[in-house]
Amino acid sequence: MIIRGSLNIESLEKIYNLRFYLFSIRFFPLFFFTILIFVYIIPNYSFLNIYVLYNIFAILVAWLFSLIWVRFKMKLKYANNLYDDGQVTEVYKIYNELQSETLWPKERFVLDLNRAKLFYDVGNYKRFIELLDTLSIDVKKYPKQESFYGILKAFYFEIKNEWSNAKIELENIYESTNKYHYKFQASNNIARIERFLGNEVSAKSYYEKAYEILKQKPNAKYFPIVIHNLLIAYARSKKTQEADNLLNDYFELVDKKDSKQMIEYANDMTHYAREIQDKELLQKSYKIVEESIIKLLKNEQKIVLEIYELRMRYNDNLDFEKYFSITFEKIKAKKEEFSLVEKLNILRELRHILIQKIKTTSYPNNIEWIGYFEWCTNWNISLKIEIETSLKYTESSLSDVRVFWIGQLVELQKAKMAFPKMGEYFNIADLKQLIAYIDEMISIWAASENDIREIIQIIHVLDEIYSYYEQTKDLLIVENFNEKISNYLKIADILLEKYWQRPDVSEFLISIAFFYLCYQNNKEVAIKWIDRFDSKQISLSHYAQFISIWYKEVKKLTK
Repeated sequence: MIIRGSLNIESLEKIYNLRFYLFSIRFFPLFFFTILIFVYIIPNYSFLNIYVLYNIFAILVAWLFSLIWVRFKMKLKYANNLYDDGQVTEVYKIYNELQSETLWPKERFVLDLNRAKLFYDVGNYKRFIELLDTLSIDVKKYPKQESFYGILKAFYFEIKNEWSNAKIELENIYESTNKYHYKFQASNNIARIERFLGNEVSAKSYYEKAYEILKQKPNAKYFPIVIHNLLIAYARSKKTQEADNLLNDYFELVDKKDSKQMIEYANDMTHYAREIQDKELLQKSYKIVEESIIKLLKNEQKIVLEIYELRMRYNDNLDFEKYFSITFEKIKAKKEEFSLVEKLNILRELRHILIQKIKTTSYPNNIEWIGYFEWCTNWNISLKIEIETSLKYTESSLSDVRVFWIGQLVELQKAKMAFPKMGEYFNIADLKQLIAYIDEMISIWAASENDIREIIQIIHVLDEIYSYYEQTKDLLIVENFNEKISNYLKIADILLEKYWQRPDVSEFLISIAFFYLCYQNNKEVAIKWIDRFDSKQISLSHYAQFISIWYKEVKKLTK
């Protein structure tokens, strides 16, 4: 039976469902006040005053409701601020807390959009896609959220390798929205896709559009994204005057008293200087750090900055050895004052530059550098329990965070293997443990349906096995590692068939060709992948030296 008039079955159902809100803890003050009005206040006043009371009641209800709404928005804003600081785990906890609260459908939709973005950012594409598919049903009900949804939908298409659809989605947002941050994001992301597809002129045009939008309403959060991309675009198109003007504009935009903004400005100047090989501009960026930024930092922050600067000094050949010894002594004196993540980041930077220094310094001049590396190794090993504890309490849905902690165990294991116990040369158990860690990372990316990250980890484990392959061939056969290697190669081959045309996997075409030759002497498959790399006409100068060596080796062996 259909009820005629202003109320139909759907309306009655909505009214009936209000009980879930009215009787919840969240809305208890509102419910209690309503009962108080009708039970106590109204009977004690004449009928003539009822209309006045209704007005008062309406005002108070509106006020209470606004408080309830603001509370949700405040929690969400707080989570977003934590997000900007990289505190993903804390954000995830807040989102879960909000999920358990009584929310209006609109609030839940907004929350789920933010949850979807988080899953995308941590690389859990399975959860991201599932959630976005669910949200697609109701997006038209909330027109104000369509742009946010559209940004995420474009990422959805990118994951599925549907680049034209991603671009269309972003173009629709750019043309339809009047909210500057969505228009800015759409323009920037179109530029990124165009650059990804090799359309440099179009990419530069959209980066310029994004920058013009940003200038209308400057937001420091987006400076290092857009300005960095535009600087590099100008550098590659030889637009040096435009780049110089942009750097000058950038300097005027940043808050000179904000260390984070100044560091980002100096970093972007450094990247641009390297791109155009301008040593004078490079030295200027270092001078900004020494004369302006250092003054804005606390002692611990100064040391962290100096550590990150070491790699740049090594790469740029600017007084590296002098600054290294000074910085290293500071680290030794202050090492217990850093957070766990800071310690691990410091160790990563130190290991990187020390390995390079040891490799490029002949014996016995490298003994001092080996001593530095051994000290770092011992410090790293001492952090194992803290790393394992952090991994233990990381949610399984946070793929990238879990991989980060397992990656630290990988680095720790490699450091241990670099300095075996007295009398030991090689222990197969150590290699097995190393591979087990990387296997776990592969499993995480496979479960997250993140194919690109899975490819990266498979190449990683094949590379690690190769590092010990010559000395362990017989042992590897005994331990059945060859079967594991064969499975890795098959999975990588299948995945790369889907994605090989993407620019971000190009170097892996060389890697897989090399590994097919190295492990199986399979020239047919090696030729297939090296020919596909050649078809892209990419300069080997974009890649690490060992990739170039592998390429030449494949070409030589497949003639």
